[in-house]
This record gives sequence, structure tokens and C-alpha cells, in this order.
Amino acid sequence: MGACGSMKQRVFMTGGTGFLGRSLSDQLARAGYECCILTRKPHASCDGKRYVLGDIRNRACLHELMQELHPEVLVHLAWDVSQKDYASSEENRKWVGWSSDLLEEFLACGGRTVVASGTCMEYDLDAEHPHREEETQIRAGDSLYGICKRETFRLFQMQCRQAGARLLWGRIFYPFGPCEPRRKIFSQAITALASGQTFCCRSPENRVDYIYVEDVAKIFLTLLDAKDAEGIFNIGTGTAVTLKDCLMKIATDLHAEARLSFGEAPGKIIVADMTKTRRFYPEPFVSVLDGLERLEEAIIR
Repeated sequence: MGACGSMKQRVFMTGGTGFLGRSLSDQLARAGYECCILTRKPHASCDGKRYVLGDIRNRACLHELMQELHPEVLVHLAWDVSQKDYASSEENRKWVGWSSDLLEEFLACGGRTVVASGTCMEYDLDAEHPHREEETQIRAGDSLYGICKRETFRLFQMQCRQAGARLLWGRIFYPFGPCEPRRKIFSQAITALASGQTFCCRSPENRVDYIYVEDVAKIFLTLLDAKDAEGIFNIGTGTAVTLKDCLMKIATDLHAEARLSFGEAPGKIIVADMTKTRRFYPEPFVSVLDGLERLEEAIIR
């Protein structure tokens, strides 16, 4: 049972054991949703979260789980971004098909609300303006990851329209926070500087939209609860911060300024236009500085 004493709806969730998924599943469970989280490894179920063994790559397994669980909501966060070269990996193409199969099985069992994670890499990141949801430009130089996410959105949009289902597609900008993959630049810097190593950033002038992981989860939950919310939503803060300023904050906190160095690559500006999202989520965001302190504590403690 949820904290409020009664369940809202049953959610079938992929990616629920990952960086973003853990935070969102916590938020959903606290809000009273019953979370059924797809996982390939056994986990103990607790606090409104039930882990179900299966694999998104196995359609027969998905069919059986949907027939058993009959979820009202699908939250699809899973995608393999674990490799350093994930943005150019050919496996991105496979995820388009796996995602479409998942949605088809969900809709066939009567599910009518879909929440899915897109990415800011669906936009032309060379354009130096706040990115708006209606942008559709596709360029030959775009990452395969971004292209495949756009294709997945197109398929989801078509499938949901045919079924009369509501689709919430969140284009996430630059999430960070505790439990993030250690290959992410903030975690790399904290780990290196805290252990006495040097750290070099090649593109310190990049100005990007960093959003704390709990704020990502809160936005998704708010959109899910808002019955008139539908379509693409940017998941960012609307504010660009230089990578150099973030790394200087980390180095100062760790008394390691002398071991931090910077390259001279020209910077990009990558920031979300939050006009549409802010109509539903007017709450303040965790500041980058506060978020970095929490990340430092999680890594160093």
C-alpha cells in the first residue's frame, strides 16, 4: 500500500534500477503508485515497489508479464547507455524495436498512459538557443542515439494515437546526482581529485542545462498526475551553467584547485526552453551547487 493508504494505479517500469529509475520509482511509490519494476536480477520487493524478473529483449516474457499484471501506466526508461561509445553504438537500433514491442504489449492489455524518457540529443545541439519541443530538424551529423530516440518517439506517438493512449515523452537534458554512473564527468572529477589525482577538462566553456536527479523524477511524477499533460516535455531547468564553474566548485570543496586543469576547446550552449513544462511544474529546482555538494558527499563518504 502507498503512504496515503490506497494505490493510485499499477505502473510497469523499465530502467527502474538505474540512475534515474531509482529516484523516479521512489517518488512513484511515495505518491501511492504500485510499481512493478522489470529487472534481470532478483531484488527484494518493498515500500510499494515490486521487482519482476524479465528482459525487455524477450517479447514472450513481456507478453506474459502484461497478461499477469495488467498495468494502467507504462514508464519506459530503459536504454543501454553504459558504454563509453553508446551514442554511436549500432545497438541503439535494436532498442527502437524492443521499445516498440514493449509498448505494443502494454497497449494490448488495456494500458492507456505512457511515460518515456527521451533525450536532449534529439535536438540539433549545435544550435545556440533554448531548445523547444516543436523542433524537428534532423541532421546527418546527429548521434545515432539521438536519431534512434527520435524514431522511438515517432513510433510511440503513432501507437498511442491508434490506441487512444496518453503519451508523455520527456526529453532529459543533463541529469546528475548520487548514484550516477561513475563515467559521468562530475563523478570522474570528484573521484580523481579526492584521491589526489589530477583532472583535466577539455571543454570547460560548455554551458549546459544540468538538472538534479530528484528534480527529474519530480517533473515526471507531476506530469503523470496532470491529466491534461500530453506530448513532448523538456526535462531541464532552463538555465545554462559552465562546466568550468561546476568543476571549480568541486575542486574548491576538495581543496584541489592546483590539480584541476582546462583545455581550450570552444564551448557550446545546450539549454532547455522550459515554458511548456513550467505550466505544470512551477516548483524551484535544486541548485547545481547544492546538487554537487550532495554528489560529493555520496562519493566520498
